[in-house]
Amino acid sequence: MKTKFIISSITSFIFACSCLVNVASASLITIDFESFPERNFSQGSENGFNISAMGVDTKIVNQGLNTGNTAFSDGGSLVPSTWYFSTNGLFTFEQLDIGSFYNQGDYVIVTGWLGNVFQAEDNYKTTTSKWNKQLSTEEAMNLKGIMVDKISISMLSTSRLFGIMDNVVMNRVPEPTSLAIFALGIIGLAARRLKS
Repeated sequence: MKTKFIISSITSFIFACSCLVNVASASLITIDFESFPERNFSQGSENGFNISAMGVDTKIVNQGLNTGNTAFSDGGSLVPSTWYFSTNGLFTFEQLDIGSFYNQGDYVIVTGWLGNVFQAEDNYKTTTSKWNKQLSTEEAMNLKGIMVDKISISMLSTSRLFGIMDNVVMNRVPEPTSLAIFALGIIGLAARRLKS
C-alpha cells in the first residue's frame, strides 16, 4: 500500500512539474506588420496569427514614424475599420501602439472573443498623431488576463481622417504537453487502484 502511495505521489509531482514548465513557456507574440508589403490589406498571417481586415481603405503603410510598417485605416467614411487576430489555441491580449495620422482623438476598441462569444472590451482614444512623431502604447485593461481565441480591433476616426496601429502584443497560452496528459492518466489509474 505504501509503494502505491509513493508511486502516485511521484506521478503527481511529475504532472505538476510538467504543468509548471508549460505555463512558464507562455510566450509574448508581437504583430508588427513588418512581414506585409505596403498596400491595401484584407488578410494574411504573422507570427502564427491569422489577420484579416474589413472596412474602408485598410492598408499596411510606413507613415514615417520610425516604427516601420503599421496598420492603417481610413476614417473618411466615419465607418469603423475592424482588424481580426486569431490563432489555433488560446491567448491573452496585452497591449498595442496606436495613434492618429493627423489629429488625435480617434477611437480604438479591442474586443476579446472565445468561440465567438464576447468576453471583454477595452476602449482607447488616441493621444498622439503623426505630428508627435510617435505612437502611444496602451495596455489591456478589461481584457487583462482573459483567455480568448480571437480579438477584433476597431478603429473609428472622429475627424474624418486616419487611424494607425502597430505592435499588437499577445501572450500565447501553451497547450498541455503529452507528458502532462499521460501523467494525468497515470494518476487516475493509481487513484482508482488505491480505492479498490
